[in-house]
Amino acid sequence: MSAFALRRLTSIAAIAAGLWSPGASPPALAADGPAQSARVETFELRSEVFHNTRSIRVLLPQEYRDPANRNRRYPVFYLNDGFAVFKAGAWNAPETVERLESEGRIAPIILVGIDNGATAENGSADQRTREYLPYPDPKYEPSVPSPRGASYPKFLIEEVIPAVSSRYRTLTGAENTGVGGASYGGLAALYTVLSQPGRFSRLLLESTPLFMGDFAALKEASRARRWPSRIAIGIGTKEGDDEALAPRAASDMEALRSAILRGSPRSKVKLVVEPGAAHGSEAWRRRLPAALEFLWPPTAGDAGPR
Repeated sequence: MSAFALRRLTSIAAIAAGLWSPGASPPALAADGPAQSARVETFELRSEVFHNTRSIRVLLPQEYRDPANRNRRYPVFYLNDGFAVFKAGAWNAPETVERLESEGRIAPIILVGIDNGATAENGSADQRTREYLPYPDPKYEPSVPSPRGASYPKFLIEEVIPAVSSRYRTLTGAENTGVGGASYGGLAALYTVLSQPGRFSRLLLESTPLFMGDFAALKEASRARRWPSRIAIGIGTKEGDDEALAPRAASDMEALRSAILRGSPRSKVKLVVEPGAAHGSEAWRRRLPAALEFLWPPTAGDAGPR
């Protein structure tokens, strides 16, 4: 199932996220692997939360190695599904960030792609769902009765962020930290900011299935009173084939936007509803430049949490 045609998740959304279908070989990090750049570095992280080892991918600002900037620190943007985010044939985010940065359209940032459980050491296809889904959903995810997405904020805040900060010159504090993702990765990002208010100033949500867990995230969002100061939301009008869910995808995102602005009127929310866009990395890649420009403008003095 895909996020809105649920039976197609492993065949469409999983491939779009940089994973693979059950029974197939894991994706090779070769010609169509992570985008190549002299500014991309990778390290392995052992998680005590999820009991596995995964790759953490890092794109450094163009000026990072300049001796004149040896004491300069930079804001950090953490994105789920790191393999796909850095993959040339998927999000290809490094190329987009490098271009926008060189054109002066975004502030210099450290981009971090966090690989999911399916691409982790000894991972299986359903590990992505287990790590990202914070709510049980017997209707749409009966094979994962006890997902562990409620632990994702702990994994990010206590393991990933310290590991990155110990290796790179990062700026700390909510005003310098963002998180995001697509599909289930977006749901994990949304759950993180809901459960950790005031910890992040930027949030990116692409094709996020708000219906999971009987709309649990949307219900929590309606009660939240503290949100990141800048939130970019993207959705297509053809996210999948489910006749009951696909037509309301955009209205669900409108409801989320309204809930955010009711709870945090000073937050800036950019909602893009793309006609004809499907659920996959092609759409997420296409919408990424505008989202980055909104989230990380060259001068961002309003980044503090609300």
